[in-house]
Amino acid sequence: MRDFNHLNMSLWQNAFSDEVDERVREAAKKHCPEYSRFMKEADELLEAYPFISIFDEYDSITEGRTFSREELKALSDFLYAEDNQEYVERMELYFLGMRDAIALLSFLEV
Repeated sequence: MRDFNHLNMSLWQNAFSDEVDERVREAAKKHCPEYSRFMKEADELLEAYPFISIFDEYDSITEGRTFSREELKALSDFLYAEDNQEYVERMELYFLGMRDAIALLSFLEV
């Protein structure tokens, strides 16, 4: 595991990772009603406050800027929705791993 570099994965590893990500998102939508709400809130805030994409898409900040109270509230709400969305995804990834492990143990009759 020490030699694993997620930034330099082969094509099949990227495809596998994408497949797992999709399974996690689908499971999150199915098992957690709030997940879709978090996604919708984040999308609406990105649309209403385009400056948030600077923080979300790892763009570089090229000039100084002062934010209004409303903009800071929107950024805070966006980060809250994103954090909750990612938490649900991490939990679903954990449960997905547990389900797959149990299925494998059953298959192996362990």
